[in-house]
Amino acid sequence: MTLIQEQCPVRVTLPVVISEPDLLNDYLALSVLCGLIESKLIQLLRFAYGETYSVSVGPFFGLSSPKETAHLNGSVKVSFSCDPSRAQALVQMTFDEIQRLQEEGPSEVGTQRNVNDLLTYRECATDVGKSVYR
Repeated sequence: MTLIQEQCPVRVTLPVVISEPDLLNDYLALSVLCGLIESKLIQLLRFAYGETYSVSVGPFFGLSSPKETAHLNGSVKVSFSCDPSRAQALVQMTFDEIQRLQEEGPSEVGTQRNVNDLLTYRECATDVGKSVYR
């Protein structure tokens, strides 16, 4: 009897560059976009197909110089775990969903929900930061 199902970590990395004059606005837009992609992939991979427990999508600019002000080179990372025999199919579903979002755009409801979530998160983080540094 097997108590643990086989799982493999999957990480899809997509390059991204954001540039002046709107570095901060572009970073915030990228954060909202990552939230949209994450929501759609959770709906698809977890709830529609039951292939994974969670999906994480986020920007990463940790290798860009902190002194760089003209542009930032980074990536968007998509991570999830799944049955090893299903990994390639789920990666393809991920690419297909990202392409669909590029072509059709997100729904207005999904966009507004993710913007509201991001603003709430930033507000909470700001409040925590203020209380820590008082």
